[in-house]
Amino acid sequence: MDDALAKPIWSGGAAGLKYLALFVLLVVTVIQLLSVTGNIPILIYFSMPNSLSPVRNPTGEALFFALVIAALLVLWIPVMVLCRAMALSLVNVAVSGQYGLRTLREKIRFGRWPLLVALFFLIASAGATAAAIPRAQYHLSVSSVAFSAGGIVVCVALLVVVVAMSAVAYRESRVNGSVGASGAN
Repeated sequence: MDDALAKPIWSGGAAGLKYLALFVLLVVTVIQLLSVTGNIPILIYFSMPNSLSPVRNPTGEALFFALVIAALLVLWIPVMVLCRAMALSLVNVAVSGQYGLRTLREKIRFGRWPLLVALFFLIASAGATAAAIPRAQYHLSVSSVAFSAGGIVVCVALLVVVVAMSAVAYRESRVNGSVGASGAN
């Protein structure tokens, strides 16, 4: 058995602090992403000139939605790549005590998009569920409670999928070579 696996990460020390720091950074990144995502449509709407406003010009609505989608893609794709790297590094730091970002990226031999898509759906469903729960609390109805409960179930299921995908990616990177030995801290 590996010495890193025999010692629990929660026992403290530098490895535990690295794990906690990376976990907090991942959570803060996701929260800020959801916050900024909610502000982008408002910012684009108020920055459009009156001649192109969706209210005054029928083609303005298509332009507004195209700008919102483009802005969200420019924001979400790099942040999802960062979150994917942090999710893989979270597994590595729990096992070896090192971040290993550079070596994990080099050692993974399969596509990166499945984990990115799973992270996207996890964050999007978490945002939709977070918006639905207060509505269910203040406007108690069967549909709002069912939507909130369904969102929680979907979030938990997607969290299990993302954790499993991260663990498999870490295992595959360990098969290709030693990740923790030369990891970038």
